[in-house]
Amino acid sequence: MNTIQYKIYKHLISEIVDGDLMVNSRLTPEIQLGEQFNTNRMNAHLAIKQLERRGIVRRSRQEGTLVAKPVTPALARQLRGEAVKRICAIRSRNAYEYLHWNKEFTGGLENALKKDGFTLESVFMNDVNTRDDLKKELKRLTDDGVSAFILSVRHDDDRFMLDNSDILFQYHRHIFVYQSGDLDWMHWPFHTVTINLFGEGSIAAEYLIEKGYDQIAYCLSANVASEFWIQERFKGLQLGMRRMANGRHAPEEWIGIENIYNKFIENGSKHALVASNDEYASMIIDYFGSKGMKAGENFKIVGFDDSEKFRQYQITTVAPSHTEVGRQLANLIIHNIDIEAKGNTTCYLKIDSELIPRETA
Repeated sequence: MNTIQYKIYKHLISEIVDGDLMVNSRLTPEIQLGEQFNTNRMNAHLAIKQLERRGIVRRSRQEGTLVAKPVTPALARQLRGEAVKRICAIRSRNAYEYLHWNKEFTGGLENALKKDGFTLESVFMNDVNTRDDLKKELKRLTDDGVSAFILSVRHDDDRFMLDNSDILFQYHRHIFVYQSGDLDWMHWPFHTVTINLFGEGSIAAEYLIEKGYDQIAYCLSANVASEFWIQERFKGLQLGMRRMANGRHAPEEWIGIENIYNKFIENGSKHALVASNDEYASMIIDYFGSKGMKAGENFKIVGFDDSEKFRQYQITTVAPSHTEVGRQLANLIIHNIDIEAKGNTTCYLKIDSELIPRETA
């Protein structure tokens, strides 16, 4: 729809949702609508056509265009959302959200949404701790009109949202999950954008093999060894190394910083190190530094995430373009809530990362 058609569409939605037009009420004739909005009859006709296509109104030669069905609460929320072009992001409770909801991501997301006339609003639900609290908050938001929800989730700190996803779905049909890859959302009926953690491990393996390293150690802390994101990166490192070395080599798994240092020395300082993330890489660099060893000279190390907090370490790292992730999420939202789009699919989109070479490897 063009701008004037959308304006007429919004006007008709408001009349229907607010109860000014009940079932079997007659809409204002197209000619009069055109005059009311200083446009031609065709723009009014096409705006009404969208309501007809969705079964909200019906046409009759004798009676004109009539409201065809009652507006249920769910339909009212949907129609209000279409009238406002407002995206609400329910932000993570997790302290590590900064890794994926950063200024680059926000810029890519907001700029792409803005081009299509959408606004982005962040909502924090730190005081929402019961199902009733969540229902009240979602009702408040949807009563004002929400075109779609973005659910930013990261690991167990967001377990409340995970456990109550049925309520989210009850209050809105357009939900888009954005998470950094440390949770598996494939079993939920929501569009999901995530990071290809397996691919990140494979990228690290490929880079180090090409650098001439056939001995690689995956380094991690004992308290995160079983985490989904840890295992995904390790799988990628394993299979990437096998592929690059024709199955002749596989990475070792070293746990605990002191143990990592001891194994590195015992094995003749020949291993390239792949840390579970940049934070752990910085801890390894500090410990090795206390032993008189410098990253990039006495040992090679690669991290993940490209975390701004650890940029001073100049870590060679693997991370996605967060601007591109934001743009991809925005495009997914725009395409799937387009009222003119025919048919729907639920998408699970994994974004590939890239290697960012710096001083440590």
